[in-house]
Amino acid sequence: VIKRGRVELAAFTGLSVNDAYYQHLTGNASVIYYPHDSFGIGIGADYIFGHLRSENVTVVRQTLTSVPAQFEFPWLFAHLDAYWVPIYGKASLFGSTIVHFDLYATAGLGAAFPGERTVPAVNAGIGQRFFLSDWLAVRIELRDHLYLDNLDVADQRSSDVHRRSDIQN
Repeated sequence: VIKRGRVELAAFTGLSVNDAYYQHLTGNASVIYYPHDSFGIGIGADYIFGHLRSENVTVVRQTLTSVPAQFEFPWLFAHLDAYWVPIYGKASLFGSTIVHFDLYATAGLGAAFPGERTVPAVNAGIGQRFFLSDWLAVRIELRDHLYLDNLDVADQRSSDVHRRSDIQN
């Protein structure tokens, strides 16, 4: 699959996998241009439309085993990304169909929007595409967004206590 000069349009959904208290649901879109077969530049946005509370939040609040931090959930991430595609391959399915695939890494800079604020953010990820035709692919990606935020714990900002902002991901 030759990518040089191609534009990739992607729309997909996502969910968080690293939060013990909430499951965040997202709708995502990106546009990537490939000036070279193994390098792309893209812009993307991740809109967070759901924050599903887990049972852990209830347990912590009822047993008072900890003081949960109060913070504003981010509702949007906007980012400019670089894509590197070092691995490309083909696989034969059932001896009759050949499926093309690639493995890529991505990293980018952007902004997170917790509440009414805008804070700087970075992201990094890895992913894989399985090409179903010349114009259609299935994309699986694991990406981490990191941004600086101040948490309120027991009505005191953690940055006041520790003299720093906390990195959220």
